[in-house]
Amino acid sequence: MPQQNQVSPSSPDSRKNPATRQQNDETFRQLVESVKDYAIFMLSPEGRVVSWNQGAHRIKGYNGDEIIGKHFSCFYPQDAIESKWPDRELEIAEKEGRYSDEGLRVRKDGSTFWAHVVITALRDKEGALLGFSKVTRDLTERRDLEERNRALNRELRSRIVQLVETQRQVELRTLELQKLSGELLHVQDEERRRLSRSLHDEFGQLLVALKMELDVLDDKRLATAIQMSDQALSKVRNLSYLLHPPLLDETGLIPALLWYFDGLRKRSELRITFEYKPSIFPV
Repeated sequence: MPQQNQVSPSSPDSRKNPATRQQNDETFRQLVESVKDYAIFMLSPEGRVVSWNQGAHRIKGYNGDEIIGKHFSCFYPQDAIESKWPDRELEIAEKEGRYSDEGLRVRKDGSTFWAHVVITALRDKEGALLGFSKVTRDLTERRDLEERNRALNRELRSRIVQLVETQRQVELRTLELQKLSGELLHVQDEERRRLSRSLHDEFGQLLVALKMELDVLDDKRLATAIQMSDQALSKVRNLSYLLHPPLLDETGLIPALLWYFDGLRKRSELRITFEYKPSIFPV
């Protein structure tokens, strides 16, 4: 076709030799027609299809004999046709020399695909418009992949937000548990203090009074009872101190622990090593 001759490559030698030029034009035509990854075809100035390659057949589904001569608007969705957008694309390409866009296009079977389109105005040496070349690439697979990546990124961001919220809830629950644990320890400490005072002030005083009564009797036969009362009084005092050492209230935790370990070492003959941090602990 004469339009194809305007876009075929030529060299100074081919312009001088018509046979060489014709051979180059044929080679170029065959090259374009054999491309399968791109739909490459030409349009008349009015927008009618005047050439068709294998890539156009593969992507759009039309055979050359059933599409050549038809207006290229049949490749567009109905709303684009009604708005006369295909004609507007040709107007832009004619004015600017080139038009590029991405959007939905329609195949022969009515299905749609996402396409990248480049329309280039073709002119002769005097600048007269000969028609347009149109190159279409099917980007459906790439667009689907990009959409999937966007969906995965949205899901990832959502999971991160959920994870952060879960972490925040865990931290709140941890603080609540720490508070409850502190309150429980406080209640236990108060109960130990109460039992310690009860043993020391009530039961301990009764044992002291009993020992005093036994000492006054001064009967050798009571020596065993006096010894037993001394042992009971000692055990009550030890139990009272172990439940809640007085040093804990008077001087703090470290002196109370040291006192406790010293007593444990004497009672059990164990070797005890005690380390604490910070090394300088306020007492």
